[in-house]
Amino acid sequence: MLRESDGGGVYLAVHPDTGERMVLKEVGREREGEALARLAGLGVAPELKGRLSAGGRRFLVLEHVPGESLGAALAARHPLTAAGTSDSERDAEGRLAEYVEWATAVCAKVEDVVGKVHAHELVHGGLSPADVIVRPDGGVTLVGFGAARPITESAGSGQDDPAFASPSGIVPPGAGGLDADRYALACLRLALFLPLTELFALDRGKPAELAEVIGELFPIRESFLRPAVRIAGCGTRFATKPPTAGWRRMRDSMRRAILASATPGRDDRLFPGDVAQFDGDGGGLGLAHGAAGVLYALHATGAGRFPEHEQWLIDRVRGRGPRLGPGFYDGLHGVAHALAHLGRHEEAQEVLDMAGTGRRRPLGVDLYGGLSGIALSQAYLGDLDGALRTAAIVADRLNDEASDGCPGLMYGTTGPALLFVRMFERTGDVQWLTQAELALRRDLRRCVAQADGSLRVDAGGREGDRRATPHLDRGSVGVAWVLGEFLHYRPDPELAAARARLDRAARAHLYFQPGLFGGRAGIIAYLCRDRAGGWGREDEETGRQLAALSWHAVGFRGHLAFPGERLLRLSMDLATGTAGVLLSVGAALHDEPVGLPFLGGAPPARRERSRPSGLRVVAASERSW
Repeated sequence: MLRESDGGGVYLAVHPDTGERMVLKEVGREREGEALARLAGLGVAPELKGRLSAGGRRFLVLEHVPGESLGAALAARHPLTAAGTSDSERDAEGRLAEYVEWATAVCAKVEDVVGKVHAHELVHGGLSPADVIVRPDGGVTLVGFGAARPITESAGSGQDDPAFASPSGIVPPGAGGLDADRYALACLRLALFLPLTELFALDRGKPAELAEVIGELFPIRESFLRPAVRIAGCGTRFATKPPTAGWRRMRDSMRRAILASATPGRDDRLFPGDVAQFDGDGGGLGLAHGAAGVLYALHATGAGRFPEHEQWLIDRVRGRGPRLGPGFYDGLHGVAHALAHLGRHEEAQEVLDMAGTGRRRPLGVDLYGGLSGIALSQAYLGDLDGALRTAAIVADRLNDEASDGCPGLMYGTTGPALLFVRMFERTGDVQWLTQAELALRRDLRRCVAQADGSLRVDAGGREGDRRATPHLDRGSVGVAWVLGEFLHYRPDPELAAARARLDRAARAHLYFQPGLFGGRAGIIAYLCRDRAGGWGREDEETGRQLAALSWHAVGFRGHLAFPGERLLRLSMDLATGTAGVLLSVGAALHDEPVGLPFLGGAPPARRERSRPSGLRVVAASERSW
């Protein structure tokens, strides 16, 4: 299979008689075949070779067009996605100029072939980089005509890619299909340089703002960008922006945005966040996506405490406690941690008591919702014996299980490695360091070398479309963070070299999302790990990453906010949204150490002084784990 489409799969096939390579595309309606027949012989789309049916499914038999999608070509060539290099300024300028030449030429070719489609009384209706094949000869071919329609027909909802789908109000309902194609082409002009055009649906001032950033980063003519801003935005003037400089102003603006978004009348969630809020009974309560994480970030960064919202959280946990899982980022241990951090020790104890009762699903060994997070919580809250028992279970599981799960800090074996390092710090038993090394090496085997010299974690995907991620939750910087702490106690030249290459993944200029777990905020938190831990060391890369957060910033009721996963909607949660950005910016700029629980690189003595006292941990039955 080459890819999925609205109608079904797109498959590479070989003609049984001629040996010619062809493409079989499953279709649900005839519109695409009619469009391709009308465009035959123009060289703008694959030639329609025939039709066939099999097993009740209908297929178009299409010419196979060699090349790669424009999206893949962009990802491979974009100069801002590579880790920073030691090249001279002249070499860097040369790479940028070379990319501008390529991108503007490709854009002109796409606009030309779309113009030919329009000249034949058709609109594409779903144009995105995935629908453009860049051929080896440098030409382009359009594919994906499933949303094509006559030029006189009103614009429909055929656009699958939110980065190129026009928000309501820019292309109003009932407008001609040409307007939808023109909007997509305008987005393409900007997305070739900063692929963040999903933000246009959240902030009408973003096209102009991103065009200004593009002009600062690339040697490109303003005349190339101006028409795109006029079509995709609300004109060429810049909207009034919330503050993206100055720690106190940023913190206060994000705090106001978070509080303005609160909906205490709802039972399922207090603050808007990722759709994971609605997974199970506790998604809207926990650290990652719920109220606990937001309140933790506000307090940790000096933005204040909000007793009415704390009470909302406590009341909902009491109502749902028996149904909530015990995990750290998705369950009761994380809620207890946040309440203890807020000084609500009695309520934290009440939540811990809930974590030790009820029937539980089997838990994994991960940090996010599994035993590693629970053990770290036990140690933090004063139950070292319980933490050691849980850590021993984690070690036994890792020794017995195959390494075929998700990689990284939150879901892979790096989370257990963090637990083992902390157990060594508490006990001095070097066997915990041996277990940490084994766990880290398992995740390191999931890393792949990149052309820029960095190591990134292989996050999976189909062959030919593998994803290598640098991010905190599943990627390079999460592994590098814990590996660095391990190397502090057990130096190893081979592992130190791997850590240096993982670290390079934090030195790119372009990250698609702003969030803490899967975006730029997590990169910033990593770069500030020693500062957050109280060692006072700062990474000079931090300033560039902080400045680039403004690319993702959007206004919410006049205040500073950030979108969540895939930039599709505003999020206030810790893992994907504004609270996580607040925490990472606080790690860089706040007067006192700020960071995620259990991370930071502080000396053990400092970490022990920071834990609350007086809490009694009631652990869940080991049999239920």
